[in-house]
Amino acid sequence: MRVLLIPVLLAGCTLGGLTPVDEGSDEGSDTGSSGDTGSAQSFDPYDGLGANAECDDFDGTPYTGATGYFVGEFTFSDGLLTGYEDWILYPNQSWSNMGQGPCYLRWNAFGTVSGPVDCVGCSHEIVLDLTFDGETSNCPQNLEDIEGNDGNVTYYVQASPNGTARFEFTDGDFLGNGVLIDGRAAYVSDPQCNVF
Repeated sequence: MRVLLIPVLLAGCTLGGLTPVDEGSDEGSDTGSSGDTGSAQSFDPYDGLGANAECDDFDGTPYTGATGYFVGEFTFSDGLLTGYEDWILYPNQSWSNMGQGPCYLRWNAFGTVSGPVDCVGCSHEIVLDLTFDGETSNCPQNLEDIEGNDGNVTYYVQASPNGTARFEFTDGDFLGNGVLIDGRAAYVSDPQCNVF
C-alpha cells in the first residue's frame, strides 16, 4: 500500500511517480524533516506539513501532482493498538489550478504492538490491519478508487528513552520519525512528490 501505482504520463518519471523531496537533511535523522520530535509529549505529526515547490515540475516540465506525506496516529494498551494512517496530499500548482485543494485518504488501523521479532536494535514491532475509510477520506473519487484498498503492514520502531522514535518497514527502509511514549505511537514520513 505504500507504493503509489498511478500511471505516469510524463517521460522520464519513475514508475509510481514518487520522488523524494530533498530538504537538505538526512533521511531518518533524529528529528526528521517533516515533524520536530524534540518534545515527545507534544509531538504533532501534522505540524509543518504543506506543499513543496520542488513538486511543481519535473526537469522544468509542469505536471499534475502533489506533495504527499504519510501520517500515523495510534494509541495502545496491553499490546492492542488502534488508530489511523493518513496519506495527506498538498496539490502542486498545476493540480491547484484545476481547483484541487489539500486532501487526504484515511485507513483505520487495528493491530498489536510488541517487542521486535527480527529487528536488531529495534524496541518495538507494530503489526496493523488497515481498512480504507471512504467516508472520512476527501480526495477525488478516482484517486480513492485506485488507492483505497485494505491491507496489512508491519513496522519496526527504534524508540529512544525520551520517547522519540524512528519507524521503518521490515526491509529496513525508512518510513518516518515520530514518538512512541505513554500508550501513543505517531509518525510522519518525509515528503514525496506524487504524479497523477
